Amino acid sequence: MMVSGTGMSIREYAYDQARKNQGKEVKILSERALCEIFNVSRPTVRKSLDELVEEGILVIHRGKGTFTNPSLFKEHYLPGSKLSVGIIVGSGRSVVYDGFFWSIISEVGKVFCNDFGDVRLVQTVNENEKAIEEIMLLNVDALVWIHPTETREAVIEKIQERGLPVMCVNRIPSSPELNYVSTDFYAAGQASADYLLSKGHEKSLFVANTSVDKYKEFYNGYRNSFSKHNIDFDERLNIFDEDEVMNDIETLLRFKIDFTACFAMGTNVWTVIEALKNYYGKDFEKKYNLLTTYSSRGKFLECPFVNINPGELGKRAALELKAIVTEKKQSPVRIKLKPEIIE
Repeated sequence: MMVSGTGMSIREYAYDQARKNQGKEVKILSERALCEIFNVSRPTVRKSLDELVEEGILVIHRGKGTFTNPSLFKEHYLPGSKLSVGIIVGSGRSVVYDGFFWSIISEVGKVFCNDFGDVRLVQTVNENEKAIEEIMLLNVDALVWIHPTETREAVIEKIQERGLPVMCVNRIPSSPELNYVSTDFYAAGQASADYLLSKGHEKSLFVANTSVDKYKEFYNGYRNSFSKHNIDFDERLNIFDEDEVMNDIETLLRFKIDFTACFAMGTNVWTVIEALKNYYGKDFEKKYNLLTTYSSRGKFLECPFVNINPGELGKRAALELKAIVTEKKQSPVRIKLKPEIIE
């Protein structure tokens, strides 16, 4: 699902101002200020505000400005009795939410909706300083940031300095001050190699884009497991370029460079299957064993998988963030979850 960032961000700002100030009229920022913060044109801001007025979230007082609607919420609000949690994915701009993200979001929601009362999907339009102001305007009490991009680390640090707790999920940030709950990708790589070696596969093909930090960690753990078992590691059986998987496998097969199993990260497994089918037909599974990750395995592939469990990541992240907010924990939370191999 694709969500448009601009209108959503202005809506979130207006809604949160109303929610945080129930029973009161609060004047919202001027059109000019909204244009600057959300990096949009005046007509775009006016259109968004007109829609919010039509829905009753905002009211206009001629000559005074635009205000939140004090009668929007019928339920009496006691300050501090409910907390609002925002969820951001990646860079936070025009995000496509796939099954992996939704699994995390679902578990976060289960924890927070019981005690926090309000869970919001948040997007950001801007970079750097403007993004900080944009997020702080939303008045959320805590933030879950799923797989934040490296460029967002500085934003997260400054948000935390301003008192908003943030939990990074499924990415290990470089700053020691940031909280995270992530998969231990090094341990996942070791577990994968250990599994394949235990099945007698000393020549296994490895397919993953190691320019991505977490996949590089996975590869390091995978490779070092061979050293631990005193087994020579065949460099020729590595494919790091996702665009060349088909060609590289065909080359290996043509030159009779043997392997008996394959680990493929994510959707790469389907390209591997196609390449092996092209060469051996439907009976390729009699010759080669596959190992992949749960997210790519889905319902259609019967093979072992590395259980990088998004639900468990979401649940643990939510519980830890809840403790930070309600118990005022000061030390950074830095947790790596070790995945299992599921047959």
